Amino acid sequence: MSSTELPETRTAAAPSPPRPERAVRVADGEELRSVSLPGLTLTVRARPGAEPGLPPALY
Repeated sequence: MSSTELPETRTAAAPSPPRPERAVRVADGEELRSVSLPGLTLTVRARPGAEPGLPPALY
């Protein structure tokens, strides 16, 4: 390929949103934490540390 040719582009279908039956389950004492970037959202379950001063456990 010469430097004037554009690289081949490929497209992929975006994943569909989760269905309600596949939604995240949250147990007692847990909370959901989400972080969003353009085109991406990450959600994790968090539980407070087992002892004071420990960071939360992420799942």
